[in-house]
Parts: sequence; structure tokens; C-alpha cells
Amino acid sequence: MIPINRLGSMIAVASALVPCCGCPGPATGTRVSDVPCLKPTAWEGLGFVFLTRPGPQGTLLLTTENPTQEGSNGSADDPHGSVYRFDPASDDFDQVDDTAWENGDEPVTDCFSPFGIESSFSINAFELLYEDRVVSVAGDSAVTIQGARVSEVIAVLSANGVRPIPFLGVRAFDGQHYHELFSNDEGTRIGSAVRIGVGARQETPVRLCWTLDEEYLIYYDLAGVDPLDVFNVCIVAVGDTLREAGLKVEP
Repeated sequence: MIPINRLGSMIAVASALVPCCGCPGPATGTRVSDVPCLKPTAWEGLGFVFLTRPGPQGTLLLTTENPTQEGSNGSADDPHGSVYRFDPASDDFDQVDDTAWENGDEPVTDCFSPFGIESSFSINAFELLYEDRVVSVAGDSAVTIQGARVSEVIAVLSANGVRPIPFLGVRAFDGQHYHELFSNDEGTRIGSAVRIGVGARQETPVRLCWTLDEEYLIYYDLAGVDPLDVFNVCIVAVGDTLREAGLKVEP
């Protein structure tokens, strides 16, 4: 049996009355999230690049960059959208003043241009493979993988539900999504699977992004076509898990 972190609470996405931050949008069935999620309404209607950088006292700042600068905040040299701050101590998101981003001096992660180590894992016919061996995942199907920036660790997204049918406009799974970490050297799981509250938009697949310092993994799905909107963002803290496993490469 795949170990699953079950600290979260159930999110019934068919209901519009669920008073939680980051509840997924309209879909059938039920989503559960063990981690904090955000529905960034302040970003709606902008075409952008999704950016993040460390903030003060262990927080994480999230914003967008609009290439056309239309509707952007900040200066002409640094156009950006509204700024959200994630506080891991309270698992809360707050919308903060633009200066929180503009005064920051930490490196910025561009989540639309991910990069990472070369992976020993692959996905074939919705199965996760380590070299030529099938590896079990928490969901019914393996969806995507992404290597860490420098540590020998691979993030794996899996999901339940009906598999995508692109020619019918269904490009994403409609069921529960899961986050997992695996050692790239050994092919073994690190820690437990975590349920994440993304995947409510069948027309756009879920994406994932390592922060540059490898303290967080950010999962998000998109809505719309032109412009694209980030529909939902969920944040998984992974730094301590990597350190406990002896796999974290510190900057």
C-alpha cells in the first residue's frame, strides 16, 4: 500500500459554499488537499509568467509577470501582478503590498520555464518507470515528473479518474491528484504521498514547479486560453523531507 499523508480535510468541489482557501473549481467528485492552496483571484484576466521568490522570515512570495505590462503593478522595468505571501508557520496566504516583491533580493523562480536534473524515471502509458522497472504511485495513473534543481530527487504527480482524451478537449484527469518524491539514484520513495487540491480544470493539465532553493514544490492548474489564468495553486513544503533523507543539496 502506498503511504498517504491524511492530515487534510475533504473538499467537496461540487459545492460553491466551501469556505476554504484554494478550493478547486467546478468538477464532479471530491478533492482532498493535505496542503494549503490558493485561488489567486487578483491575477484573473492577465496573460503572464508565474513567478515566486523567498520572502522574509521563511515566507514565500508569489506574483505574475505580464509581458504586455497591461494591468501590471510595479515599475516599467519590473512589471508584475498582485503579490501573495505564503507563511508556512500558519499555512496562510495574504495579499501584500507590491513593495514586498520589489524590495526582495532573493533569486526569482520562473515557473513557466522549469529546469532540473536529468531523470532516471519516465512515464509510459500512464505507468511510472524507473529505468525498466514499473514503480507504483499513489494515483491510478502517473501524470508527470519533474527533477529537482540540483538534488537527486524527482517529484511525481499522479491522479485518479478518467484519463485525458485530447481530441475531445479533455487534457487533464478529473480525479484526486497526488504529490510524491523519489530518489533519482535509488528509485525509492521519499516520505509519504500527499493529496493536493488541484486538477479541477479538465481543459488544462496540472503543472509543477520546484523553487530554486528546493524548499517548496508548487502545483498549479490553468484556466482560459488567451489570456491564461492560474486557477489554483497548492504548495508542498519539501525542504525538511529532503534534509531528513540526506538528499538536500544546500545552496
